[in-house]
Amino acid sequence: MLSQELIPKYYVIFSLHGLIYGIDAIAVKEIFSLPELAIAIDAPKDIIGLLNLRGHLVPVMDLNHRFGYPFQEYQVSDSVIALEQDGEMLGIVVNQVREVVAIAPDAIETTIYTRHPSKLISSVAKLQSETIALLKTASLFDCVEIVDGAITTKEITELHHDSHFEDHHNDYRNDHYEHHADHYGEHHWIEKQGNFFDTFCPHITERERLTFHTRAEQLMQASQRNDFMGLRPLAVVGLGDEYFGLDLEVVREFTEFHKVTPIPCCPDHVVGNINLRGEIVTLIDIRRALHMQIDEHHPTSKAIVVHIDDLIMGIPVEKVFDVLYLQKSDIKPNPMATSEGDRDYLQGTVLYQEKMMGILNLAKIFAEGNLSVNEEV
Repeated sequence: MLSQELIPKYYVIFSLHGLIYGIDAIAVKEIFSLPELAIAIDAPKDIIGLLNLRGHLVPVMDLNHRFGYPFQEYQVSDSVIALEQDGEMLGIVVNQVREVVAIAPDAIETTIYTRHPSKLISSVAKLQSETIALLKTASLFDCVEIVDGAITTKEITELHHDSHFEDHHNDYRNDHYEHHADHYGEHHWIEKQGNFFDTFCPHITERERLTFHTRAEQLMQASQRNDFMGLRPLAVVGLGDEYFGLDLEVVREFTEFHKVTPIPCCPDHVVGNINLRGEIVTLIDIRRALHMQIDEHHPTSKAIVVHIDDLIMGIPVEKVFDVLYLQKSDIKPNPMATSEGDRDYLQGTVLYQEKMMGILNLAKIFAEGNLSVNEEV
């Protein structure tokens, strides 16, 4: 059994202004596409607005201001990571949520931040060729306080004065601005105006405005339906070019693997075994059961570990995109155009990123999808 100090910790990885950040996955309540927000004109500049998230008044922060980046107009592709700590909630706007990864303690460098403490960054992790700045969740919440509906922030000198942060990003940020100087122009921050669109995304199309507005209505309607216990959490993963939803209750963890041990005399869908912190987990490729094409030239190194009945298995996936909390009414029946075999393995569909996403019935796939491990020689 591994010592507690050696156990990897899970982080949600996201990008902002071309740099990569991570935040403790335990603090992440949910992730969703950026909706229209209620402008908080009297709030500090980095609090861009308020969100009604199922009855909770959630301040939403733009880290660009804290990190000294120039203002960047919001896009429909942006996301919000909703954080929770001690019953309080805070949203942060990010450009892209990438995945959930396990980071081992020996991949994290904290020494530089012990000598030169930063308010929002605890440490830096090195994963393959990438440098990831790990945020301090508690410090984010320390920045914001809501008292009787009024938002205040505490003064924090931030990272744009911290040369060590830039060094650990291999001077990427400086190079990034050099190559995009015409786009960013002179460093400035936007002044809040009458509404979300005029202030933060004045050049979007009418269709994009409707998308932002619809997202806000959906998040607010969830509270009006007063059905908090009926929410269904799903992990959104990518297989091929398709999105699929997995019930979060069967997901034990997200992981990466770099070495797979083949199992003799097994069919092709049995990828092999991986060593997950001393536990042997068998990887099962479910794409054949879903009648999907398999690209052997682009193998994945990511997997979702699931527990179904008494079995622990890993499912290779291209990406982990999101975690959603759905109302039952959000889930639609399987389309008739879907083949009968595929319909058997879907529990319904839901609209995600303007595409229909199937919700997988993993228990049925493993029970009836011809995914047995043993095969006679």
